Amino acid sequence: MGDWLFLVVLWSFTAGVVLMGLFGLTDRRVNQWSIRFGVLVEDSIRPQVRQRLWRARAIRWIAFAIGLNVGMLPMYWNVIDAERAGDFANDLTSIAPVGAAVLGSLFAEIALVQRPRGSLVAATTTRRWSDYIDRFWLVFIAGCVPVAAIATWVGPASPGGGGRWLWVAPVMCVVALAAVTIGIRVVVDRPAGADSDRMLRIDDALRADGIHHIVGGAVALAGLSAAQAVNRAIPPSLLTVVLALLNLVFLAVWITIATSSRWNVDAARLQHR
Repeated sequence: MGDWLFLVVLWSFTAGVVLMGLFGLTDRRVNQWSIRFGVLVEDSIRPQVRQRLWRARAIRWIAFAIGLNVGMLPMYWNVIDAERAGDFANDLTSIAPVGAAVLGSLFAEIALVQRPRGSLVAATTTRRWSDYIDRFWLVFIAGCVPVAAIATWVGPASPGGGGRWLWVAPVMCVVALAAVTIGIRVVVDRPAGADSDRMLRIDDALRADGIHHIVGGAVALAGLSAAQAVNRAIPPSLLTVVLALLNLVFLAVWITIATSSRWNVDAARLQHR
């Protein structure tokens, strides 16, 4: 009975996540977005911007909901076949919600940010990835790859046959780095269909928003995976407690980068001239 009750709660939460993703953006949310990226969204273009932000958000939240249910596979199998439920309680399912969120953010930029309608505008400014995100986070993600690989190599195998999942941590770090690399390339190289300086600035803000969501999730995915590998490689100590607390920090950083950290593309360009 308890397992079924848990699944009902999970399904209800999943439905809530999907509905929140599908719920339209209010004017207040659009205003917050415009303040965050330092652009003015006038009434004439507000529906266009709102539609773009809503569609990307819907994909991201649906992807997270799918990943959340993948992460709960042990509970599903506890109802279907309790003896096999433990087979699904592994490193891969535990990281699935974050991994799905990263891939969802990447898919949103690839699938929805298509070639704009209307005439294209010749680029007068060379776009660089540093225009849209702080390079510190890219260095952090890249650094997690060797950390996870070395920790996995020197660490002992997990008891109970869990050693077959040791590859998850370094592979997830590589996935995070690949998602960021592909996402940045897709967003930076996207042609601009704007016909004025005002629209070009909004287009840049949309690019920055998409990259921030991808990078935020990738930071969490790489950080959680690297911490998981290091935690397995060291004996129980105070450091294991610190690593456990770092997991919460990585999740908080993800939310901050993706939803609230301010960014001004024009200011970033001036800094890197």
